[in-house]
Amino acid sequence: MRVTRQGWLLQRGTPRANVRRRTPRPSSRPRGRTPIRPGRAKIVRILFVLLGVGMLALLAWEVKTHLDQWLVIREITVDGNQQTTKQELVERLSLKPGATLLTVSTSFLASRLEAHPWIKQAVVERKPLHTLAIIVTERRVAAVVWTGTKRWLVDDEGVVLGSLSEDALPTFPVLTGLDGQRLLRGEVEAQRVARLGTRLAGLLAGEFSGRPHLQLEDPDHVVATVEGVRVEFGPTAQEEQWGRFTQLRQAMRGTGVGTAGRSSTDVDLRYPGKVILRERG
Repeated sequence: MRVTRQGWLLQRGTPRANVRRRTPRPSSRPRGRTPIRPGRAKIVRILFVLLGVGMLALLAWEVKTHLDQWLVIREITVDGNQQTTKQELVERLSLKPGATLLTVSTSFLASRLEAHPWIKQAVVERKPLHTLAIIVTERRVAAVVWTGTKRWLVDDEGVVLGSLSEDALPTFPVLTGLDGQRLLRGEVEAQRVARLGTRLAGLLAGEFSGRPHLQLEDPDHVVATVEGVRVEFGPTAQEEQWGRFTQLRQAMRGTGVGTAGRSSTDVDLRYPGKVILRERG
């Protein structure tokens, strides 16, 4: 049987002259080994990575365990405290048993100490290998606030430090006309007026040796009394007002103005550039 196709004469059983026989390609697989599938190779790599991570975690845990033993806090030192005791400050830290120098936050511990009414500033430092060092700056009493039957100690920032018993007789300046409850709550305006009172008391203490008494019902018209002298301050620039009076007082030394036990004087400083003196009986 003859079949004609595209000009070629083919006969059954006779191969085409122009057709190349396909020869099998040599296998790239090494002989004698079972090939690893790509999926299995990926799993093996993941297992090796997990093994390495586990070994590193175990090593880190061992190192941390030894560091915790070496750096456990065994001693706490306190410096700068006078109104507060070491035991009181250490208890305020609330350290957990076994706490180490690495596991505590020095800034957080300092904030705990500064929450104490008497502590103005606290610094907490780590001292190798087992010591936690505390340095505190305590607040200083600047005045006594009288509110009815209550007496409160305040510093120069208007912060309430504590109460006084009725029989206590401190020599600090006395501030009246303030709301003690607002001061206890730390209200900004109440503390501002208290700061004004302590500042003016400091001016008076620099010129007189007696105990100043300041009435702060109206912060724009503060009335201070010391050694028989009654001083009225205006709403602003009190330092400049007081400077005018001290200059005049120095110029009038020996006249008895503002001298305790000789005469009583009213000093009005509320008017710009003026010092008004009035003698009282």
